[in-house]
Amino acid sequence: MSKHLKRCLLPVAFWIARIWWFIRRPHTKGVKCLVTCDDAMLLVRLSYSHKLWSIPGGGVHTDESDEAAIRREILEETGITLGTLRFVGSYTQEIEYKHDTVACYHAQVTTRDVHIDGIEISEATWFRRDNLPTDRATSIDRILQMI
Repeated sequence: MSKHLKRCLLPVAFWIARIWWFIRRPHTKGVKCLVTCDDAMLLVRLSYSHKLWSIPGGGVHTDESDEAAIRREILEETGITLGTLRFVGSYTQEIEYKHDTVACYHAQVTTRDVHIDGIEISEATWFRRDNLPTDRATSIDRILQMI
């Protein structure tokens, strides 16, 4: 399946999933990683869902550790291979009819080279903490308070 077709189908799949979540009200696990380089942090804009700037991350597969999930998600979405991870905390939220628990990590990298997947992520930019975008997900502020 082409990248363009996948990107077009993703919003449709997301809405179908929301209907399923509404019916099932599942308990899900997610991960996010604040990736920093020097004095900047990497934020991504999703191509589906809220389309706000957010800290990269995603869902944890069955029988996958949180650490393995965040390494996989960051590599898939940004092309970045993470080194040392530091667990900074977790939070729970009820979002899109799901009861979601999100494990949060921090990792420092030495280069700002990013290669977005072009499917789930439409943009990736490095921001200084004192110059964050106003159109950002509330999870950014929540995670920054943990660090």
